Amino acid sequence: MSHKVLFIFPRFHIGGVSKSLSFVANVCHEHGMNVHCVSMSTEPETIYLNKAIYRYTIDLHEHSKGLKRIFYRVLFMIRLRYLIHKIRPNLIIVYKPDLVKALVYNTVGLHIPIIGSERGNPIEYGERSKLYKWAYNHCAATVFQTEAASNFYKLKTKSVIIPNPAFFRSNNNNESRSRDGLNIVSVGRLSEEKNFAGLIKAFNLCKDEIKDSKLIIYGDGPEFNKLQSLIKEKGLENRVFLSGYVQDFTKQDDNAGIFVLNSLTEGMPNALIEAMIAGYTCISTDCPIGGPAWLSDNGKRVRLVPINDDKNLSKALREVVNNREEAQLLSIKAQEIKEVLHPTRIADKWISLINEILNENQRAIK
Repeated sequence: MSHKVLFIFPRFHIGGVSKSLSFVANVCHEHGMNVHCVSMSTEPETIYLNKAIYRYTIDLHEHSKGLKRIFYRVLFMIRLRYLIHKIRPNLIIVYKPDLVKALVYNTVGLHIPIIGSERGNPIEYGERSKLYKWAYNHCAATVFQTEAASNFYKLKTKSVIIPNPAFFRSNNNNESRSRDGLNIVSVGRLSEEKNFAGLIKAFNLCKDEIKDSKLIIYGDGPEFNKLQSLIKEKGLENRVFLSGYVQDFTKQDDNAGIFVLNSLTEGMPNALIEAMIAGYTCISTDCPIGGPAWLSDNGKRVRLVPINDDKNLSKALREVVNNREEAQLLSIKAQEIKEVLHPTRIADKWISLINEILNENQRAIK
């Protein structure tokens, strides 16, 4: 009888956490496991999940406020507990500390092992990190993306480092190439932590020195109107474009050769990995807790700039646009990440951990 594995998704819509979870869910399915996935949102499914994987939706109504917010959270926990009873999974996999904490509470007495995963920057959590540490210590194992994140918690239970895989999007994955376009592209949810406002301001500082370049931002989210107003305020309507959500930014006919990640905080950013694979010259903020720095091999594969520093980002943009030789070298070096994060390697790490936890749990039951 195959093992049942339950995954808790914030949403089946595109995003770093959902993309990484879907990768692991598909890997489990390919290894003969009975995979069930729960979405906490009614947003449409845009990630890839194998059709044979079971899907459920329990809407958290995450934008609700006041008493409604409390009501929907309690209702979510009740419905999730009922679903867990119905599925009777042998293992639950969940990302992000708040969700890990909720699952630890919600599975009391059920004796189901949990693999939790920290995807963000725990330094930002303040006092909450103590509660999150308690939750991770009640997991069978916790997956981190960097040593720095693991060292922050110093858990008593099993800790494993497994970064995100390099998601290949074409059949020419082993062919190194550089993109020659002068346009600059960025992608992500239009939310405050991605700091697209800072990117627009940095572009504005150097616009006269990179006159042939445009800035194209792909994504949707709550900051759209604010960013559109900033573009208008700076008089950049013909140079900066909010181009909406696209399934694959690397396939757009936008003459882009430079990719920028200007986030204030990141774990192991999928968008940066995809850009490195695709041959862009990449610039990224040196986000704690070290994901971009690790990907960049400390600046050798990606040009690193300080977070929330418009002037330094503007300088980096100016230099990579105007120095094509340097840009090409960065692009070629970046593509080393294909081998470092090859999906087969990452899949093997996950399956090894999952089988270890399942076997340990079986022995404990006997």
